[in-house]
Amino acid sequence: GYDATGRFMPWWYRDGGQLKVAPLTVAQMESEKVLPTGVREGEYYLCPKATKQPCVVDPASYDFGGKQVLVASFNAPVLVDNQFKGVVGNDLALDFIQGLLNTAKGELYDGAGELALIAANGTLIAATKDASLIGQPASKALDAELLEQLKQSSSEQAINKLDEKRELFQLLLPFKVAGTSTRWPLAIELPTSAVFADLNKLQSGLAEQAQEDTFGMALVGLLVAGVGLLVIWFVGYGIAHPL
Repeated sequence: GYDATGRFMPWWYRDGGQLKVAPLTVAQMESEKVLPTGVREGEYYLCPKATKQPCVVDPASYDFGGKQVLVASFNAPVLVDNQFKGVVGNDLALDFIQGLLNTAKGELYDGAGELALIAANGTLIAATKDASLIGQPASKALDAELLEQLKQSSSEQAINKLDEKRELFQLLLPFKVAGTSTRWPLAIELPTSAVFADLNKLQSGLAEQAQEDTFGMALVGLLVAGVGLLVIWFVGYGIAHPL
């Protein structure tokens, strides 16, 4: 886990199920070269070093044994008396998130909606609508106007929109990842018919109850009117008969 200079920089990884270790290279760690993913080659080292804060490197697809895997890097600085000494981190495959969202979808309005998780760079980490969209721009699965609102916002405040044409509720819930400043939004799409199902049921029940109440009051009114007319007739007869 060290190079010829003695610099300790082990990289542990799995190869065919076995744990192996190899030293990283200084040239890669401190490289400012911008990769096709839009981040610097040494971002996992440079970001914690510069900020002295935990950093998340946006997910990108890498080849692992001939299989493309979406991986994000989570890194934190090693500080001694607030002096930077190094970094520690983990490259995490994000394919498990797709399973989590599929489970959540089944529990949300009986699976009527769709969920997606978006990285800070606008890449889809998971999408219940179509797993083939993972790793592609979020604009391929979500409304452009909603994404533009997200771009203009820097808070964790929810962003929502009602698409009347498609009868859809769209919601973005941004959150900070693992105590860092990196923001990943969770997107939820729900048909209005599912959202309003309980309300429509309640309104229907109230309408039926109102109809029953109206009918009951009409019957009581007719009965009271009938009794009133009978009383008036008896009173009138009682006065008129002696005359």
